[in-house]
Amino acid sequence: MDGLPSFPVVEHDGAFFVQVPKDGFPGSETMPMAKRDPNDKRHFVIIGGGAAGLNCAETLRQSGYTGQITVISREEHLPYDRTLITKALPVGDSTKWGLRPAEWLKGHDIDYELK
Repeated sequence: MDGLPSFPVVEHDGAFFVQVPKDGFPGSETMPMAKRDPNDKRHFVIIGGGAAGLNCAETLRQSGYTGQITVISREEHLPYDRTLITKALPVGDSTKWGLRPAEWLKGHDIDYELK
């Protein structure tokens, strides 16, 4: 769900080198997102609360949208990695495979209405 960091590339005598930070390759990073502006009265409602609905909401914030975002889902849980169902369902719980925790959604002003 997150982006990959980028690093400067330097050319020296026809060879190219990537400058990675001394403390190593960082993991993924969340793309910059706009904050909700209470004066922006626009309201996007996204029907479907799976990975695609979540991605739509995140893309709106990443694109500078400051209006209200509400995702409506028939699910009982926030979006989770469905590809794990066939691999781990017998031994797992879908709530542990969440793509974004509730605190993350709240911090980016994305409202989820679950079943």
